[in-house]
Amino acid sequence: MSQLPLIDYLYQEVNCCYLSDLHDPAYRKMVLTILKEIPETRYSMKEWNEMLSYIMESAPKITCRSKEEIIGLLSKH
Repeated sequence: MSQLPLIDYLYQEVNCCYLSDLHDPAYRKMVLTILKEIPETRYSMKEWNEMLSYIMESAPKITCRSKEEIIGLLSKH
């Protein structure tokens, strides 16, 4: 069985109605809780950064070097 992309995994675990609901700060605490449970090595840093850019609706894309940095940015956003 293949692994779900990170953003799809979050969408499934958060159980929101629409993928775009992940932009909503109301889901942020749940997103952070789920992210903390995922081993950093399960996904590439490219995929972690794409998820961050999507959730934060940022352009240009944000580039972090670690899962902890990503969680830190999401916690402040």
